[in-house]
Amino acid sequence: MKKAGAVRLTNVVLIVAMLAASAVGAQPDQLADSTPGQVFLTPQVDLNLAPVSLEVPERYALAGLADRQLMVPPGFAVNVFAAGEPLEGPRFMAFDPRNVLHVANMKAGGGSEFTPPVNSALPPAVEQMRGQVLALPDDDGDGVADEIRVVADQFWFPNSIQFFAGYLYVADMHQVVRLRDVDGDGRYEEREVVVPDLPIGHHRTRSIEFDRQRKKRSSLFPDLVDKVRRDAVIDDLEKTPLLSSTCDF
Repeated sequence: MKKAGAVRLTNVVLIVAMLAASAVGAQPDQLADSTPGQVFLTPQVDLNLAPVSLEVPERYALAGLADRQLMVPPGFAVNVFAAGEPLEGPRFMAFDPRNVLHVANMKAGGGSEFTPPVNSALPPAVEQMRGQVLALPDDDGDGVADEIRVVADQFWFPNSIQFFAGYLYVADMHQVVRLRDVDGDGRYEEREVVVPDLPIGHHRTRSIEFDRQRKKRSSLFPDLVDKVRRDAVIDDLEKTPLLSSTCDF
C-alpha cells in the first residue's frame, strides 16, 4: 500500500511508502467537530513521529538530499520518487486510470513562489504560458519514476489536477480546462475551457474536486475564503465559497 506525500524540497516529488498499517479509531475529543470560530490547523495529539532518513535512488541523486530526514509515524519509509528537470514547483498530484502519477508543474518557465513567470492582471498570450502537467510512470513498480514527460502545456499557473470520466481537468489561475488523450499516446491533445474567467486576486492557486455521486465539479477560491473569514464565521461547509457546475458527459 502506498501513500503520496509532498515535501517542500526544491524540484522534488516524494512518494511515502507505508510499510505497516494500523487501524484508525475515533477522533480524539479535541478534534471533534469544532464550534464556530475554532479551527485546528495541527492535530493536538501525539502521533509518535520519529526521524527517518530520506532514501535517494542513484538516478536522482542530488547534493544534500541524502542527509535529509522526515518526521513520520512508525512503520513509514520515505524515498525520492522523482527529482530534477523538468520539475519546477510541482504542486497537486493525481493518478490516471492506468495508475500513472501526474503532477501540475506550476512554476515551469521561471515562476516565483507565489507568482507565474508572467505576473499580470490579465491572462498573457498563450505562447507566454509555460505551466505544464507532467507524467511520471513507474512501469517496473520499483517506487522510482522511470521518466518525466510533458503531457500537457500552455497553462498560466496550474495548481490542481483531477482525472474524471475519461478527461484530465486542470485548475489554472484564470480558468478550468478539460483535456482528452485522443490517440492513447499519453499526451492530451484535445482541450476545452469548461470554466472561464475565474477571479484573480491575492491568492493565485485554484483547487478542483469532483462530487462523483452528484456529477458536479467544484473549484475553491482562497481569496473568497479569506473574505468570508474576515467578514463572518464559517460554521457550515455549505457556506464555504465554491464554484460548482454540472459535468456534461
